[in-house]
This record gives sequence, structure tokens and C-alpha cells, in this order.
Amino acid sequence: MEAAPATATKVSRKKAQPTKEGMKRPKPTKVSVVRIKYTDPDATDDSSSDETTSSPKQVVHEVHLRKTSPKYPGARLRKWGNWCAEIRNPITKRRQWLGTYPTAEEASRVYLEKKKEFGEFVKNSKDQIKTSPC
Repeated sequence: MEAAPATATKVSRKKAQPTKEGMKRPKPTKVSVVRIKYTDPDATDDSSSDETTSSPKQVVHEVHLRKTSPKYPGARLRKWGNWCAEIRNPITKRRQWLGTYPTAEEASRVYLEKKKEFGEFVKNSKDQIKTSPC
């Protein structure tokens, strides 16, 4: 007996709810739930192997996919609706926390300003290395 081909269907989209009534939050990124259903002819409902005739077992797997927003670089949405920003420091190679903001635009703006600042610092340090006598 052959197994039925796996089928993937997009089932629903869930949105995070605001934490307090009356507070307006930006629309969060959408989470897609994909359910994969297939029939496994070798699987049984119980552990006894004495049973010779067994019906195939239907298996369902759910995969949650979060879509990112390329429109706002450096900004990510927290579960409760706030936007936060962090950046990787090119000198120390560690993440640097930039803060939590009510909108994606603010978080992205802070990220881009810090990115520009780091870019200028790296450029100036490279220029100093080239011009310094050895």
C-alpha cells in the first residue's frame, strides 16, 4: 500500500492582540500556519505488533511561519506588539541593544542612524591605518 502524497495548505493567519484595552498598536507581522497532512501505512495506534490488519494512521504536522518586514531594516516585532532594534557592533562583534519603540519606523530610524555611525567609524579607522607610518 502506497502512502498518499503530503499536501501543504495555508490554513490561517494569527495576529497578536494589544496588551491593554484602548491602546493602539502597530499591525504585527503575520504568522502563517501550514498544516502538512499525510497517511503513514506503517504507523499503528498501539504498540502491539500482534495485530495483522491495521489501518493507516493519518499524521498532521503544523509549521508556524513568521513573515519579516524588509521595509524596516533592523526592527523586529515583539510578541506583545512593541518594536525593538539592535545592531551588531563591527568592532566588538557583539550585539548592541538600541531600545524598544512603539512603531517600526522609529526602531528602524534608530538602527539606520547607528549603522551610519558605525560605517563612518570603520571608514575613519581604515583611513588612519593607511596613513599612519609603520
